[in-house]
Amino acid sequence: METVFGQDRVIADMDTWLKENNYLTIGYKKKKINTRENKNLRIERSDTTIETGKILFPDGQDTPTLISQYCTYPDGYVDGPDATVGCLERFGEYDLGRGRVRVRSFRN
Repeated sequence: METVFGQDRVIADMDTWLKENNYLTIGYKKKKINTRENKNLRIERSDTTIETGKILFPDGQDTPTLISQYCTYPDGYVDGPDATVGCLERFGEYDLGRGRVRVRSFRN
């Protein structure tokens, strides 16, 4: 979960509510990500991966919006491409084991 603009507080508030209502807390399960790098640089670093078709966008209710945001970049909204890049960066942080998946980093 990205924690750049106070989302860290959302995790804390949720855990407080869960504890007060006798539920198990979940905050310890969330990986906190505090991205300080420029959003546009992160998106541009993914250009080749997106343009070569290595990422497939499945049909869904938000897919047209995401594609529209990529097509109007950098003049339109960039939240969709930024979230996509964040997801791609997370893939490289997990050990999926057994050699089934090969993840290439954006970080050359």
